Amino acid sequence: MPDQNIPATDLQPDGNDDSICPKCGDSDITGGSVDIEDGTALQRCSCAACGASWTNVYDFVGSYLDSDGEAGGESDGTV
Repeated sequence: MPDQNIPATDLQPDGNDDSICPKCGDSDITGGSVDIEDGTALQRCSCAACGASWTNVYDFVGSYLDSDGEAGGESDGTV
């Protein structure tokens, strides 16, 4: 699991596009599995263009019910 003690000064500001490299801006990136702990998801990523590696950090904000569990039942999408 990636180091969860990431210094706040190393975090990129909210609103960054997580589909591009935060160093060079290239979209040729790969992401590993997502580790979830205490409402935070961490994903190690790397860029094929410049060789940078980083951890994307995601916060849990809610759940979206895709199915209510009844046969053929669909949710109304309420969070």
